[in-house]
Amino acid sequence: MVDEKRKRAAEISEESRQLKLILIKQKEEDARRKTHLVQEIKTLQTSRLKQIKSYDPTKSSGLGFLCEMSLTELKEQLLSTKIKQNEEIARRNMLVRQECERRKNLMKNCQQVLERHKVIN
Repeated sequence: MVDEKRKRAAEISEESRQLKLILIKQKEEDARRKTHLVQEIKTLQTSRLKQIKSYDPTKSSGLGFLCEMSLTELKEQLLSTKIKQNEEIARRNMLVRQECERRKNLMKNCQQVLERHKVIN
């Protein structure tokens, strides 16, 4: 009977030791799996950052501003403004030339009047 109890105690002790070993192995495997998952998540996050965003110059940024324009619209607006500015400069240059011509004509007329007046006197 004592031998049976010892035998039974040894069996229980062996089972307990094996269960502890299995539990330790499972914990190690879980830890490995978790570190592997963390590594994969970090890799995915860094690869997302490296991805180049596609850019469409015909679309606005979508921030919700009232005056929001796409790059294409901005370029068109800039071109239109430059054309208007060039037209305004050309108009002013023409006005300056006309004023200069008018003054030259006025000077000629004044000189002619003075010469006629000298001839008469």
